[in-house]
Amino acid sequence: MRIKTLSLILLSALVFNSCETDFDLNAEWKDIPVVYGIINPSSNTQNIRIQRAFLGDGNALTFAKIPDSNYYDTAVINAKLVELDGSAVVRTIALKPMWVPRPADATNPFYNPDFPYILIYKTEPYDFYEIDEIVGDTIWFNPDHQIKLEIRNSKTGKLIQATTPVGGRMGLSKPGYNIPLNINETTYNTIKYTTTGIGKRFESILRFRYKEYHPGMADTTLNSVDFSFGYQTSTKTPQEFEVKYLGSEYFKMLGNRIPANREVKRIAYRFDIILRSLEEELKIYLDVNSPSSGLVQDKPLYTNLSDGYGIFSSANTQMFTLRIHPTTINSIKSTFSSIDNSF
Repeated sequence: MRIKTLSLILLSALVFNSCETDFDLNAEWKDIPVVYGIINPSSNTQNIRIQRAFLGDGNALTFAKIPDSNYYDTAVINAKLVELDGSAVVRTIALKPMWVPRPADATNPFYNPDFPYILIYKTEPYDFYEIDEIVGDTIWFNPDHQIKLEIRNSKTGKLIQATTPVGGRMGLSKPGYNIPLNINETTYNTIKYTTTGIGKRFESILRFRYKEYHPGMADTTLNSVDFSFGYQTSTKTPQEFEVKYLGSEYFKMLGNRIPANREVKRIAYRFDIILRSLEEELKIYLDVNSPSSGLVQDKPLYTNLSDGYGIFSSANTQMFTLRIHPTTINSIKSTFSSIDNSF
């Protein structure tokens, strides 16, 4: 865990009027690796971004569109994940380079229509740890283990390393299989969940999924609206969290977020409760990089990499799918009866 501060000190010509020596703001070229990787133990694949920083004369956004400015030659990068039980190696998983399409967005200053790809390093197939019958999810890494990232650059000789604990588990205790949201103005609905493991920052999200049929279409489309209850923090494990909300306010939010359209027909389909747990290093990284509220804008650069910048940490995301209770469906229909009568 390290705080790094990069400073660029400029000597003003106003201080040394007699000095006529020209100088170049761009220092001698230096290799600066930048790595981003968040391990999700609930996923059967892991993706790591391995790039490099650059500095040159001219427009930086122009350089950003050139692959050689951002990425290393994949032939010189050897990357892997090492699962550790204490100091003992449990298994090693190779990371292979893969060019994935970048979403076409002309407003994105990094988008290059001549080369619309992003380089990621993706894990090769690996076995799962267990199927958690209580959570109802597959766990791909032992929650008691650690994951070490190793990146070796054969051209520069650099070895970049970082280690993270595996994200903990989360169990949903309330609501049950159905969600009968109460529309009463004074009655609160509750989401209650328990966390275990190394998580330090937690988020709960209620996702409403609905099907939509447009005239002339052969089939329905599946859409969703997310409502986040914000972040909660913990310094102990296990920890039980509880969030409360008014059903009337939630239905009002749906009415504002789902576009009014009297031409479509909609069907309430499912609710998902999404729970997210962030490991301490990732929490610190996000806190350090949060927007400044004061006049001082200079910020330290936080990294936990041995010879580079970025973050390697873990975050667990678990989703629980629930059926919509008939009373809730009626409340949704009632909400939209005065909007567009689409449900």
